Amino acid sequence: MKLILAISVLCVASLAVEAASNETNNFCYFESWTVYRPGNGTFDVEDIDTSLCTHIAFAFLGINQNGKLKILDPWESNPDGLNGFERFVNLTSQNSSLKVLASLSGWNEGSGNYSKVVANPTKRALLVNTTLDFLGTYGFDGLDFSWTYPSREDSNNPDDNPNFVLMLQELKTAFEPHGYLLSAAVNSAKKNIDVSYNVSSISAILDFINVMAFDFHGSFDNYVGHHTLLYSSEVDALYNNSDWNIICETYPDAEDIWNDVQNVPHLVIGDQWIGYDNEKSIGIKVDYALEKSLGGFMVWSFDTDDFTGNCGKGTYPLINSIHSNLKTRGYKMKTNK
Repeated sequence: MKLILAISVLCVASLAVEAASNETNNFCYFESWTVYRPGNGTFDVEDIDTSLCTHIAFAFLGINQNGKLKILDPWESNPDGLNGFERFVNLTSQNSSLKVLASLSGWNEGSGNYSKVVANPTKRALLVNTTLDFLGTYGFDGLDFSWTYPSREDSNNPDDNPNFVLMLQELKTAFEPHGYLLSAAVNSAKKNIDVSYNVSSISAILDFINVMAFDFHGSFDNYVGHHTLLYSSEVDALYNNSDWNIICETYPDAEDIWNDVQNVPHLVIGDQWIGYDNEKSIGIKVDYALEKSLGGFMVWSFDTDDFTGNCGKGTYPLINSIHSNLKTRGYKMKTNK
């Protein structure tokens, strides 16, 4: 199994899969709550360019304390509301090679319920069965398990690590007769990987491992640092985050500075510091992923690129940069069967 690198604007991460020597994957995420954003930030299913990704995941689903899969926003997702699930799955009519997955968990879900469910065989079975029902009902191609994070946050249970392996194996066994895909988004910091994951075990189970190579710095730090740096630096700087399409419209005259150590850019507006990705930094990350024989890229997320084209470089300039850099290096996106 190979890994997929996550790059950020967006965040592109590493993805673990087997691919042909000149083919790669681009696993993208759709933040379903962006339909509620005001003004130019509003983003909906129909804004997705299906030619840019090999796989797209709908974020997020949740679970209850008994392990039953639950829809987090019924109004946005169901037919009696905005019908988001059906519209999302219908994206495959625009690109027959596209695979659409539902992503489970995410940061706001916390870790507590997941810790309790994976520890209990009955609750694991309920999650497996309700997931099968969900995928079959709505027509998704698989599940992305984005638990943040086993054995950490509000669980801190060391048994999460082996129990997560059991959970993934039971899902995979149930998925195989249906041909459903199973992926997981995982933490990228070694100190957290060692606590949260049995890497060899989950690698043997999953179709994809999306390494979240972003949020290296955040509001949890007492200094500012780039959240998607490729290489570390001793020079780091209060933290907040925003979307690139908002930043480029709000600060068109900001001073753009390149960091030769971390291979990423940042903006300076008075006493404000904004780290981000641009076409150059993504090109370097593409080179890194190819050099390391990773399986592709994970993009978090569609709506944080310039999907309107208001920044003057066309729509989705950052995701398109992945494609253009791959093309110049003799690579192309994988065609799914």
